[in-house]
Amino acid sequence: YGIPFDGGVTFRPGSRFGPRAIREESQYVKRYSIEHDIDVTTALSLADAGDAPIQPYSIKGTLDAACEFASGLGDPKTTKLLAVGGDHSIAYANIRATWLRRGKPKGGLALIHFDSHLDTVDAVWGEKWGHASPFIRAIEDGLIDPRRMLSVGIKGPLNTPDDLAFARKHGITLMTYAQYHRSIRAGTGEVEAFVKGLNDAETYLTFDI
Repeated sequence: YGIPFDGGVTFRPGSRFGPRAIREESQYVKRYSIEHDIDVTTALSLADAGDAPIQPYSIKGTLDAACEFASGLGDPKTTKLLAVGGDHSIAYANIRATWLRRGKPKGGLALIHFDSHLDTVDAVWGEKWGHASPFIRAIEDGLIDPRRMLSVGIKGPLNTPDDLAFARKHGITLMTYAQYHRSIRAGTGEVEAFVKGLNDAETYLTFDI
């Protein structure tokens, strides 16, 4: 499902058109992958659930509406969701919906996060629900366990060193862009080791591109 909203960005809008563009470019996607030796249509039952409702003048209103929309899709016990944005403020709505659908896991979800930014800033220009803040809000609400959160690909520059304070204080594991590539070259498998250490915990996966 899509969340065509980019009212939470501070610099470059346009990602509201992401869901539409992906649908247009996916009209002639062939179904068999040589790399994975899998026919997607025989392995998975897939459906486009359309777009969540948005409120163009309210970030928090959009997040609440998107969470309610996602919470009602399919059977929570058997259906897994893939949300397409939209700016990264929508991550909060998706995380809350996942937490609710997975039975409100005690202690919160584990989280694997690929991004250039931490997204744990408390507020930007007084706004607490923008694209810089989804994870700090989710941690405050008990939706994520920060000690089981890995942020991969972080790269500067940051506003100040204080941008790292929340993550360090709450035990978030950080892997910078340079560290990630050194890990790949060295074959140390640090990301894989972190994932194995989660021991099948309910885990949310997010990419900010």
